[in-house]
Formats: sequence, C-alpha cells, structure tokens
Amino acid sequence: MLPLLTGTLQQTIQFAPSSAAIALKPPQWTFPQAASLPLVFLTARTCIAAVTPYLSPTSPQPHVAILGGSSATGIYTIQLARKKGWTILSTCSNRNTAFVHSLGADTVVDYTSSSVPDALRAFKPDAIIDCVGGTVCLGLAPRYVTIAGDKTSRANMGGAATYLWNPRMVLRSLLGKVGLGGSYDCVNLEVKGRFLEEALGLDAGGIVVDSVFGFGEVKEAFARLNTGRARGKVVVSVDEG
Repeated sequence: MLPLLTGTLQQTIQFAPSSAAIALKPPQWTFPQAASLPLVFLTARTCIAAVTPYLSPTSPQPHVAILGGSSATGIYTIQLARKKGWTILSTCSNRNTAFVHSLGADTVVDYTSSSVPDALRAFKPDAIIDCVGGTVCLGLAPRYVTIAGDKTSRANMGGAATYLWNPRMVLRSLLGKVGLGGSYDCVNLEVKGRFLEEALGLDAGGIVVDSVFGFGEVKEAFARLNTGRARGKVVVSVDEG
C-alpha cells in the first residue's frame, strides 16, 4: 500500500484540451525529454511568476536564492532566473556543484559542508524559491516561495495541499499577507499553455533526464527516485504496441 498522495502511473490518459496545457514536441527532443518537462517546467515557471512582483523594478540584478538547484524543478528555475538576468545563489551537494554552475547559478553552496542559512545571510536575497522543503531558511528574505512547504520527506507530494496538515504554514502565509512578517506561499503549478510554450525555446541539452525505466520496472524507477540523488526527472516509458 503506497502512502497517500504519492502519485500514479498508467498507460493511457484522458484530458480536456480546453483546460490542459498542450504544446507540440519539437522534433529535436526525445519522447523521454518531452515527457519529463511539463510538470517541472510549469512548476518552475509558476515559482518565477510568484516572486517577480516582489522584486524591485529599479534593481538591475535582484538577488534570488534557489534551494535545491539540482532537483528536477530547480534545474529549470535556475535557467528561467538566468534569462531574467537575476543574480542567483543555489544549493546542492558537492557532486552537483559544477552542474548547477553550468545551469547559470552565480554562487553554489554545498549544503553538506556549509551552512546554508549563513550563506543566505551573506547573499541577502530579495526572494527565496525553495524546491526542497523545510524551515531553516524561513525569514531570510522578504519573499519566500516553496513547492514543498515545511515537509522534508519524499513519502508524500508537496504543493499547497501541505497547508491542510500544517497550521503553522497557514498562519505564516496569513501573517505575511497582512504585513506581519515576510511574504510566504506554498504553490502549485499553474497549468498555463503560454507557460509551457516558453519551454519550446529550450535546447535539448537544457532538458535533463536522470534515467529511463520500462513500464515493467516501476519499482526500480521509484527506488531511484527515493534515493534523493536523481538529477532531473526519472521517466517511466510506456511500451509501444
């Protein structure tokens, strides 16, 4: 029995074209690349949209921290932030430092050997985008957007649903909205066609797939995902026929 809200796999889907975000796959992308992209790119684009209004239009290079830069969502958040010309600090483990730099991060902090809160205090971010979850960096920027909330476990999905079992997050968000503390939101991706169309400008090299498993290897795919060491998306391929 899988825990609640862990996701599903199936071989066929139905969707409503009027409400879904749909784009034609560029010919240079592989099918695993195309399959890996929409969820995380739309989440990253939603995070960018959520912090942009809080950045000063007079600042030539707003400072934005992206926690979890080598995560599937972090990879595209960094690329989108770089296109906007923001100064970026990101976090990852030592083995991913060069990779996260290559995505466009100006400063990369190895969370296994350095204090992330101390690095953020020195960086003085205008906003934090948290792709990891947790509470240690709360209060270190005027604007804090998270996709995982206070949780750090991979047993359940994140997003705004985490408000349902974490009243501290609800209170934190409400206080921020009335000016009693920093602005805080735990967000779900916005299913917008125009957001997904922006992804079509990505080079195939900018789409990161960690690994591809067959439909009969679902357990192995989840095992890889649950290591917490996947760089990019883990894809399950539906057999043709």
